[in-house]
Amino acid sequence: MAEYSRLARGRFVSTGQAQIVNLPFQPDRVRLINYTVANSAAASQNIAYAEWDAYMGQGFAVVQGYNATPALIFDTVTANGISTFSAGLALQFGPTLVVTVVSKAAAAQVTTSTAHGLKSGDKNDMNNYVECIRILVQAGADKNIPNVDGNTAFDLLNDEDVELKELLN
Repeated sequence: MAEYSRLARGRFVSTGQAQIVNLPFQPDRVRLINYTVANSAAASQNIAYAEWDAYMGQGFAVVQGYNATPALIFDTVTANGISTFSAGLALQFGPTLVVTVVSKAAAAQVTTSTAHGLKSGDKNDMNNYVECIRILVQAGADKNIPNVDGNTAFDLLNDEDVELKELLN
């Protein structure tokens, strides 16, 4: 295995249509095993195994399956095979929002084009926020740079933000 290799395992039930499998990285090799076909009697046009490598190009694949006879064969797919895309940011940050208006008020109000369920001061992901700030501070980020109004990050915290205050002190 090469240095910095990543492996992902999972399963899905095929609908006969293209499947999107989001991974936290963009693979350079994909291998699929159809356990249902591998564990059943041979039938026409069933794919038991498929493999793709980045050197093949997008949409290609090498497959092992049954032809009309049905005899086990190897074949290549040159269209509608396996394609990859970068899903990491989509998985990390969730769906994007389109901001339509930002007010000029002291406490700016942001309006988005669609409903999102976010709330000002929402603490649902506070552990994630704290961990991100911890990583930034450990990496040497300057926690004392003020915003345009002269406030530092510490100045913007309230009494409930005990862990953040300790981290930024």
